[in-house]
This record gives sequence, structure tokens and C-alpha cells, in this order.
Amino acid sequence: MNEPSEKSWLQLARSHHARGEFELALAASQRAVGLAPQDPETVNAHGAILAALGQTSAALAAFDRTLELAPAHPAALGNRAMALYDLGRDREALDAFDQVLQSTPDEVGARLARADLLRRAGRLAEAIADHDRVLAHDPAHPLALQNSASILHKSGQLESALERFERLLALLRAVPARAAGAAVRDGATLDYVLGMAISTRRDLCAWEGLAALEDLMIDRVLHHGSSFKPFLSLMVSNDPQVQALCARRRFAVLSAPPARPAGERSQDRLRIGYLGGDFRDHPTAHLLAGLLESHDRARFEIRAYSTSPDDGSAMRRRISQGVDAFADISRLDDRGAARAIADDAVDILVDLSGNTDWNRPGVPAQRPAPLNVHFLGYPGPPGMPGLDYFIADSVVLPHGEDALYDCAIARLPHSYQVNDRLASAPPEPPSRAAIGLPPQGIVYAGFCQPVKLSAPVFETWMSILREVPGSILWLLDAGPIVARNLRSAASARGVDAARLVFAPHADHAAHLARFACADLLLDTAPCGAHTTASDALRAGVPFVTHPGRTFASRVGASLLTAAGLPELVVASHDEYVALAVAVGRDAAYRTQLRRRVGERVRRSPLFDTDRFRAHLEAAFEAMWRRHAAGLDPASFDVPP
Repeated sequence: MNEPSEKSWLQLARSHHARGEFELALAASQRAVGLAPQDPETVNAHGAILAALGQTSAALAAFDRTLELAPAHPAALGNRAMALYDLGRDREALDAFDQVLQSTPDEVGARLARADLLRRAGRLAEAIADHDRVLAHDPAHPLALQNSASILHKSGQLESALERFERLLALLRAVPARAAGAAVRDGATLDYVLGMAISTRRDLCAWEGLAALEDLMIDRVLHHGSSFKPFLSLMVSNDPQVQALCARRRFAVLSAPPARPAGERSQDRLRIGYLGGDFRDHPTAHLLAGLLESHDRARFEIRAYSTSPDDGSAMRRRISQGVDAFADISRLDDRGAARAIADDAVDILVDLSGNTDWNRPGVPAQRPAPLNVHFLGYPGPPGMPGLDYFIADSVVLPHGEDALYDCAIARLPHSYQVNDRLASAPPEPPSRAAIGLPPQGIVYAGFCQPVKLSAPVFETWMSILREVPGSILWLLDAGPIVARNLRSAASARGVDAARLVFAPHADHAAHLARFACADLLLDTAPCGAHTTASDALRAGVPFVTHPGRTFASRVGASLLTAAGLPELVVASHDEYVALAVAVGRDAAYRTQLRRRVGERVRRSPLFDTDRFRAHLEAAFEAMWRRHAAGLDPASFDVPP
């Protein structure tokens, strides 16, 4: 019986390869290469099978050998470029894909891979151009639509990004199997694109069709096991269950090792490690800095671990100088960061980021400290594995709602939100003319990021302006597209667009000074004002809030209660409008309310950093006592 030829072995190898039988394919291709080591087709096929098995370096060697035998071999050129891509040798891979596209400019796989390499290199315009070339031939190509939309979004071209996200969303909803492909029939691509379409519409204040998209998002969370960015769920839903499901599913891939057993501590003071990405010129840092400086150093050692790089700001310097030790761990992976914290023998690790930017949930999940606590950074169910305590108060998180947080709750007696102490005198406000406000008219401040706005909120604000002639809505300037859309929305609701005034970006001190020119801050829903609300009170400006069912919607109520101003927390939409209109129409009431804010805020615990610090330290000590006694975490209230 004759030995099969190399062509027979090659045919068998390709047959096994096509069926996903890679080990059998490899054995056959080895026989083929042994019989025909100089045949480029055989060597290239052998390399493709090695690549399918994940043996990428060996595959690259095979493709290099193929090109030695046949320098213009088209399949080997493409295979070699992809192998370099998979090995992370980006510069070489980019050159290799350039070579492929010189001979076959419309090779889609090479074009898309090259676009991704350009994206990695920060050459975003060139990456978009590559995707556009693919879309010119196939306007419905799902990967080109998705990737180019993401790059457009990253580069700030939000309107173009939105058009592509929504074009792809329509395709995915109409023909999911054809558009998404087998790899994403679980809906992951649909959920990503839907979430991006919603967040982009919110960022642009382009609300047409938004409610229907948000209803679809909530339905997919509740009935299809979907997950969206937890932060987006705070903006969209007033249902804490939706927020909890998004957060839990976001972190489902993380696992938490068992907690360290209770044992003897190696230091006399409790060592607290604050972990976060906002040790920079950021609202959270402005809230937190005074607390870090004022901790009782006789009982506590304070360390800070930054997951974001140094922004060169005065706030970064203030925080780094206000703690006992400061470490930039932004360049460490999760394992290295956790090891650094463990090596410092931290007792309680306090996560400050939750589901916000620069978060590093993989660090506390590795249990580098005996206790993990979340504080301040994220106003909703955290979903993080291995979390022992969540710090709240009884307004933002009433008793009976602990289960959604998957950990014990430590409730502080006033507000969960720490604030830097008040200055001896408020900043001198500028003139209205100096900050672009007209000389007359009641000023309603809507100082929020566009993502917190929606058509219902804006309609409420417009109804207030319609009831108070000559009043002004003062908004943060988020760029010309947002301003155009909001002016158009005002006109459509019967309000002169000129009554919208946009405040340009200013540093925190200048913003606080100009804030005093407002007569009333209007809260948003379902995610309300947080740092902005305490900034208003710091500037002596009242605000009105209608709390909902979620932590994020109740922060304003927490702050007003702690400030001694519960009358500004209303129970209905109609009461919200009525109070805002009363402030605008009744000059005596407006003056009385302004005076009451100034008096009560200064006597309240809200800006008493030392009192807050004492309550937080009492919470840390109570947590540690349970741990040292070998007891599981349990919810508790810190006494006033």
C-alpha cells in the first residue's frame, strides 16, 4: 500500500481544520510538511493550524518560512500580519497590514485589523478612514459600524457616533443573527450598542426617541439578563433593583477570595487605606481633602492609593501632603496593586470609586486588607465582590433596603457626604454682567452635566420659567451642540431660547463665587445633584429636590436634612414646581429663604468636618471590633 502524498495529508489537515478538529489537523499538517517542506501552500496551512491552536509564535515562524519560499504569497502575508497583531507587536503588524493592503486594498479583515492598530496608536482619524472604506462597500458591516462609532465617540464626534450606533442598533434588532454573528448572539453587542446610543443621546441632550431606548434597556435588564454600565443605570432608572442587577452583572467575572481570619494587628493604630482615582482636581477630592487631613493620627494611620496618574493640580498636592503615605498605583496591574496594599499591612481598605472612572474593582476583590469598605464615590448598589461595608445614611439608604447592596451598611448620623469645612466668610460674588447674566430676572441654576438631563426634567424646568416671567435658566456650557439642542427644546416648549444662559468652565473657587448669583438650584431626577448641591449650600443658595426610590435620587434630601432645611425636600412633582415658582414670584419669601439657608448651614453638621470625621472613625472602629472578634460584618448605625 502506497504512503499518502503530501497533497493528501494537506487535504486531510484542511478538512480537520474546517471542522475545528485542530489537534488532528496539526498531526496531518506535520506529515504534509515533512513530505513537502519547500511547498509554500503546505507550510502556510501548517502555520494557520498552529495559529488556531494558539501557538502564535510557531505560526509566525511558519508564515515567515512561507514568504521565504513565495515572497508575494497573499494568504501568508495576511496570516503573518494577524500573527504579529495577536502577539502585540503592533508596529510590525501595522507595517505588515500595509503590505497586505497594497496588493488587496479591499481585504476587509486586514482593513479592520489595521484600523484597530491605528486606534491603539492614537491615530484616530486614520482608523475612522479605514472603517469608512469598509462601510463604503458594505454600509451594514456590523464590526465596522461598531468600532468606528466607538472611535468617533472617543474623539468627541458625538453626533456622528450616535448615527452609527443607532444604525447598528436597528440592524441588530431587525436581524440579530445576521448582523451580530454567532459569537454575540447572546445580546452582548446589542446591549453595548444600546447603552452607547442612550448615553450619547443624553450627552448631546438629543432626546428624540430616548424614552423608548431607555424602556428597552430596562426591559433587557429585568427580563433578559442584560447588563449595562452601572453609572448609566443611575441616570436612566428610578428602580434600585435595575441598578443592583447592572452592578452585580458588571462584576460577575470577579471572584473574591475568603476574608482574612481575625488576628493580632501588627500596629498600634488602625491603618486605613483610601483607594480611588479622584485624588486630583475632581469634585470628590474637594469633598474629601479636609477629612484626610483631619483624621486623628493618635488612633489612625492614613494612606492613599491613587489609581489615576498625577494631574499636576494643587488638589493632588494637598491630598498627597495631607496623608501619612501616598502611593501612585496607576501603572500597576490589579495583582501588583493589591500586593502593594497588602505589604503596607492596611487594616481597612476604603474604595472611593465604585463604578466610576478610574475604578479598580479587581484590587479590593483580591482582599489585600482584612476589611473592604465603600465610601462616597458611588451613589448606588455597588455590585462589587468582597465588599464588607457600604457607608450611607438613613435618608439615602433607608433601613430595610440593605439587601440590594450585598454587604453590611454603616449609617452615619447626618449625611453620608463629607464636606470640607466652611471658610470664615463666603467668597465675594462677581457682578452679573461679569459672568454673562442679564441685569434683571430670577436665576434658576441647572448646574449639571448633560447626562443627568432628560426631556421630562427639562419640561419641568420650562414650566417653571413659563410661570415666572423674565426668569433665566443658568446652565453649564457643554459645547455648541448641547446649547443648540437645549435652545431648540426651550423654543419647542414655548420659552424664548435667549432665557437660557450658559456658564463657561471655571475653576472650583471661581465657580463657587459665581454660584451665589443664583436664586435657586433645581435638582434633577432620577440622579440628582451631589457635589453641586453641597456647593450651592456652601454659596448660600437654596435648592429644591424631589427624592425618588434610589440612593442617587435622595442625596439632595440627605444634604438638606443635615443642613436643617427639610422644608426644601418636597413630596411630589407639583410641590417641586410650586416651591420653585414661589421663590421666583415672592421677593420677601426669596429673601427670607436665602437668609435661612445662610444661618442654618453654618450651624449644621453638614460642613462640620471634625464632627463628620469623628463619626466616620467611630464606624471604622466598630467594623474592626467585629472583625477582631471573629464576627461577620453586620449593619449598624453610628450614634450622633
